[in-house]
Amino acid sequence: MDGILLNFYIHQLWEQGHSAMDAIIMGADRRFRAVMMTALVDGLGLLPAALSTRIGAQTQRPLAIVVIGGAISIALLTRVFQPTLVYLFRGPLGLTDEHRGRQVH
Repeated sequence: MDGILLNFYIHQLWEQGHSAMDAIIMGADRRFRAVMMTALVDGLGLLPAALSTRIGAQTQRPLAIVVIGGAISIALLTRVFQPTLVYLFRGPLGLTDEHRGRQVH
């Protein structure tokens, strides 16, 4: 979900007249807090289940650990790799000057 929002925000900045590189940098910078807050809430919300030793913890603990790890890794991938991929594929994504002003689907 965070990746989709980041792509949408980058495209909005580009439509407003920023260059593709500036839109990618500004988008990644401005969406950083939202991505990290989502990962932090996921991790903290499942921390009791990951640390539990009570009855039923044998089934809850592995799932909680996997979800926490997934949330953290997705946050890092969204922050580091997605802006790089958007820059590399800016042509097919329609973030070039010849596409500016046209609706790209």
